[in-house]
Amino acid sequence: MKRNQYPKLLLRGGCRPTKQSLSKFIQDCFACARNDTRFLILISLIAGFIFQPVDLARADTLSDLQQRQADLNRQIQANRKALSQKKIDISNLQSAIASLDGQITAVQKDVDLSASKIEITNQQINKLKDEIAQKEKELETQKENLYETMRVIYETPQKSTVEIVVSSNSLSEVVDRAQYIESLNYQIETTINTITKLKSDLENEKNQQEVQKADLEKQKAALVAQKQGLQSQQQLKNDLLNNTQSTIASLQGQQNDAQAKIAQVNQQIQALTGTSNWGSQIISQDDPSWYYTQIGNYTSLGNSPYTVNQYGCLITSYAMVSTYYGNRITPTDIAQMYWHFTSGGYFQGDTSDFGVVVASSGSINWGVVDQELSNNHPVIVSIYLPLVGAINGDGSSHFIVIKGKSDDKYLMQDPIGHGRSYDLNQVRSMKIIRPV
Repeated sequence: MKRNQYPKLLLRGGCRPTKQSLSKFIQDCFACARNDTRFLILISLIAGFIFQPVDLARADTLSDLQQRQADLNRQIQANRKALSQKKIDISNLQSAIASLDGQITAVQKDVDLSASKIEITNQQINKLKDEIAQKEKELETQKENLYETMRVIYETPQKSTVEIVVSSNSLSEVVDRAQYIESLNYQIETTINTITKLKSDLENEKNQQEVQKADLEKQKAALVAQKQGLQSQQQLKNDLLNNTQSTIASLQGQQNDAQAKIAQVNQQIQALTGTSNWGSQIISQDDPSWYYTQIGNYTSLGNSPYTVNQYGCLITSYAMVSTYYGNRITPTDIAQMYWHFTSGGYFQGDTSDFGVVVASSGSINWGVVDQELSNNHPVIVSIYLPLVGAINGDGSSHFIVIKGKSDDKYLMQDPIGHGRSYDLNQVRSMKIIRPV
């Protein structure tokens, strides 16, 4: 049978074949090769290899885990923003409650002052009442004196003027007697008028004090109502504060739960992508003085929902080379330069902010790499990891630093761990780095 009679399996866009497509493919092959024993044996071997569940399960799980990882990071970012806002709300509520406390204290002072004024006014009113009662007694006494004088005068036997003059020892005695009676009447009437005037004045003052007391009572009632209103506002603020604190506790619980879940997801991803030996042409040889790892670093890449632990191999490589050239900087330092990252976590912009520049970049050229290494210039290269797939524009999955060469083997520092190795055919591109 001719080769072109056999069906072809087309894989586009880097997609992995499904079990259904592979099954159809093999069925077609069996249909075309019933009489070709060698081809049947080959197809059987391929089928047995392809339908091993491990690789397909790992590939599907990795994709799912990466999606879940991104979702959890978005949730963590959203919770972080919500927590930040709630903390601002709590600060504002505490300030409002403190302000209300001050207002309530001030109003209470006014209430106490009004109560004190009312008490003083009551004392003045009571004093005026006592004075009025005293004046009424004095008035009654003077009235009785006047009545008694009038009674004595009228009860004295009536004499004619001639008789009074004849009976008196002298004319001056007559005059003195008349003046005395007139003076006595005048004094009594004057006293009565004075007492009556004083009583009237006291009554007026008492009435004024009563009016003042009524005004003070109204002011006090208004202040008490104001205080009650402020206390109601304070209670509402306290309730809102308690609810906000409960919300923060809930959000913090969700945050802790999400972080625990993402740690678990990261462990699963590390287990899936943790294959360390992909070849033998590029091997690990770390220099602790300028080696950094991205593993376990959960600093966000700028304002994105992604972390150094997930996608920080490039900035970790930049940090290593920058530190090598004497400008000690960590992956965390670079990750916090938010202006260098897109919302998707991709690095962009000028690397001079952390002490190095990309002199050139492009497809891998091992001759250029060797020349750089001979001049003691580390080279950042991108590599392809089959279990991760192509996630960068050059078709790569990961970045490492090539630092030297020994016995035809390239020596590297790998951001995702020690003791790893790769083949040259996994390398996709290079970045030539120079210090600023």
